[in-house]
Amino acid sequence: MTAALDLSQRHFSREIGPVTLIGTWVATDEGVVPCLAIIRRGEEFSEHTVPCVVTLNHAFVFAKSAHEQYPHLAWQAVTMGRSFAQSLRLESDRHAPQQIIELIEDHIEHLFRIPPYTPPELTSEEAVAEVTITDRNTGKRVREVMV
Repeated sequence: MTAALDLSQRHFSREIGPVTLIGTWVATDEGVVPCLAIIRRGEEFSEHTVPCVVTLNHAFVFAKSAHEQYPHLAWQAVTMGRSFAQSLRLESDRHAPQQIIELIEDHIEHLFRIPPYTPPELTSEEAVAEVTITDRNTGKRVREVMV
């Protein structure tokens, strides 16, 4: 599965403790879906940023109301919480996995309120592609166009 996440496209953003929680959209093989992305505070656009993403179809794992009836979900949440803490470089704090789990659980309702993705509208001045037309016989550029 491939996924693309653009952290500049946000429905909401909150700084909570050492992390930033972003309500956004992720493009997957199945389409563009709402998600929660968690990153280290202040590292939104760092090349070292490793976002931890929870999509709508995985949010149920963090619902405490389901953990009593489905104990394996609680175990999955703990496993993901540990993995997220490690990815966010918070593993030195032994409470970090539980705090991440609670952060996600507290914001599941916000995840469900994220509207469907609508791509930003481009103006006529914004280029989305560059086309170069080359003569096959001579190899010379015939024309370059910004589309």
